[in-house]
Amino acid sequence: MFRRPARIFIVGFQRDKVENRFDFSFPEKIPLTKTIHDFLDADKQADKYYYQPTHKYYDELNEMIMKRDTIYQWRRHYVRENKNNACPTLTANMGTGGHNVPIIRDDYGIRKLTPRDC
Repeated sequence: MFRRPARIFIVGFQRDKVENRFDFSFPEKIPLTKTIHDFLDADKQADKYYYQPTHKYYDELNEMIMKRDTIYQWRRHYVRENKNNACPTLTANMGTGGHNVPIIRDDYGIRKLTPRDC
């Protein structure tokens, strides 16, 4: 059974800036009104962002990345579909070793998110 990992929030206080750190409470939850797709550029991107048919994983990506309204993540050995329409955590090393690369299918092919998308 798949269990979604919990989110952990760590709150720190600079000692000389806060009189009573125990008075802290998290703000009320703000409902999301947009999804990642509201921020993605729908125009054709530079070729360097698209997986070409000659790429060693192209056939596997092409088979697994079917939906145009979903962000997928290439996880070194498999493709994971992000089903909640929220952007996955973006890290500085995404794509440097082929791990956690956010990928979408658009009108022009299968592509990585661009720095502007991110």
